[in-house]
Amino acid sequence: MALGSFNLWLVLKKSMWQFWRVFLLSTFCATSLLDAVVAFAQSGTRESKPQADGPKNTAVTMLAAPIQQPASPFRPLEKREYKLPVALNGFCAVTLRDGRQWLEGQKNHQLVFDGQIYWFSSDRQWAIFVASPQRYVPALRGDCVVTYRETGKRIPGKIDYGLVHKQRMFFFSSKAHQKLFQSSPQRYEHVDLACEGQCIVSEVESGLKLPGMPETLVIVDGLQYLFAGAQQQALFLADMNRYGVNPSPITAPIQQPRALPVEKSTTQEAAETPLPVQEDSPEASTTVTLAMQG
Repeated sequence: MALGSFNLWLVLKKSMWQFWRVFLLSTFCATSLLDAVVAFAQSGTRESKPQADGPKNTAVTMLAAPIQQPASPFRPLEKREYKLPVALNGFCAVTLRDGRQWLEGQKNHQLVFDGQIYWFSSDRQWAIFVASPQRYVPALRGDCVVTYRETGKRIPGKIDYGLVHKQRMFFFSSKAHQKLFQSSPQRYEHVDLACEGQCIVSEVESGLKLPGMPETLVIVDGLQYLFAGAQQQALFLADMNRYGVNPSPITAPIQQPRALPVEKSTTQEAAETPLPVQEDSPEASTTVTLAMQG
């Protein structure tokens, strides 16, 4: 009886030892696994958390950053800068029209008119132009009036082919077009007169076709607009788009067209005078052939 009780006690003791051994081992493994999970989670949080002196959240920055597009001439831009052309290749319009002399203008004597930069040889020439610009700006802003009359296209005229006709300067894209003008000037001399000289404001607002008055002249993109009176002129200047006039990009953002002073002609010039050329040119009396100096 005593021996049986002792054996039973040994079996129970061995079982309890194995139980505690398994329990302690399981507890240790579970604790180690939990510590590893917590350490891993904390390491991930530290890596994703932005540093005080480092970049911000990459995902947020990428979403907030503007999308960069490659430059393309076919892609419209909110704001495009335009480079203004220099009229008459930089020669003084006043000395050319009044004195038939090719004098180079100076950058310190310049102004912008109808989307072009005009250079003048002196302050005096600058002041003369300001007082009456319509006398000195080339017809159709220097574009070939023959090409415009025959095709409706605006092709720049060349200073090699120009003349003064009825106190106005005309330039042509070729010598052939210059000769066409000389043979039939009445066909081409008024191609830059918009609406055939009638008041576009009166036609739009009241349906009336009234002749424009010379003292209301406004030049936009080389075209001459006349109006029935000062009121119609003011309406036009306030909202040209309403009357179907859309200035070119190089004109609209830079200079608002304005009313021009009335020209009072006191002298009668030759009906048609070819512009002068250098003295050594064989065609100095008939055409304009300008050799640019280097």
